[in-house]
Amino acid sequence: MATGGDRQLGGVDWDRRLVELLLDRFQPGGGDPRDDYEAMGELELKAEAAKLALTKKSTFGISFVANRHRVQFDLTRDNFEKLTDDLVLRTLDYTELVIDAAAERGVDHIDDVILVGGMSKMPIIAERLQRRFPNLPSPRPPPNPGRFRSASPLDLQMARKLALDCLEKRYQDDARGLQLDHDALTADGTWTLVFSSRKYT
Repeated sequence: MATGGDRQLGGVDWDRRLVELLLDRFQPGGGDPRDDYEAMGELELKAEAAKLALTKKSTFGISFVANRHRVQFDLTRDNFEKLTDDLVLRTLDYTELVIDAAAERGVDHIDDVILVGGMSKMPIIAERLQRRFPNLPSPRPPPNPGRFRSASPLDLQMARKLALDCLEKRYQDDARGLQLDHDALTADGTWTLVFSSRKYT
């Protein structure tokens, strides 16, 4: 078992690239859009909307007004992927580090690859994963989050116990005295468990 990643890397980084692109498209002489706080707030929302739309569409039209000047153009998925290629590469690099760490702990086979997180809906993520790691199973989206929300209290209790058992087997003496502080299931189906140790409290 191995975990890893970059907590500073997420969907907001893709949003920022789109915001920067829109700002670059703003014609000189129209004033700095950053001075228009209301427009900047709208711009951030439009960037997120474009990102989400491009998970399903190949082209998305963007129109942005700031300081009475308008920017309007079509953004293609291909251009968006080129704009954020380095972010995808960082994601793949961290994936490789986790796979290598698991291999060092004796994991010689991976049964399933489940994509989670908003940016995993971009087709390029699955494509690049398969290209970089051809021996892994084909990546697939997560199960319907609704199935998790409908789980019975007994199912959740068993899942919590299983998580604690896994931690104890993995960390042995360091995991003794662990207790579950709280857990939460978010709307996107992500289940977060927070443990603490009585040894250090």
